[in-house]
Amino acid sequence: MSERVAKTAFAGVQSFTKDFGLTDADKKLQGRYLTLARKLPAMLQVNGLGQTVAFLYSKGSGTQYVGAEGRILRLLDELTRLDDRTPGPADPLQRIVNMTPTAYRVATQKAMVGALWIKRVAEGMIDVDGVDE
Repeated sequence: MSERVAKTAFAGVQSFTKDFGLTDADKKLQGRYLTLARKLPAMLQVNGLGQTVAFLYSKGSGTQYVGAEGRILRLLDELTRLDDRTPGPADPLQRIVNMTPTAYRVATQKAMVGALWIKRVAEGMIDVDGVDE
């Protein structure tokens, strides 16, 4: 599972970095993305999957996936859906609310592994010197 999670995290961060250029607004967005990527493992550990998804959902304009929060939410949702036999609702928050306790624990474990990969990949792909954090 870890290999698929790593590939998905790499593809998601790479997609984000390709979508934004070198303007000041893009650098600020990349800085916000990098900050969120660094905080994501701790957010999941302290707040849990539901609260973390709710935070990203509210800041990222729900399923519109706006800004850095929305892009991380989309990637986190994609990671927690890996190997799911039943896809569930398209809305990530609704999907988490309707999960069984067992499915929630599995999704949380996938999210934790994915968050570590997102953090590693983002730190490697986003030029820390070139962005305002």
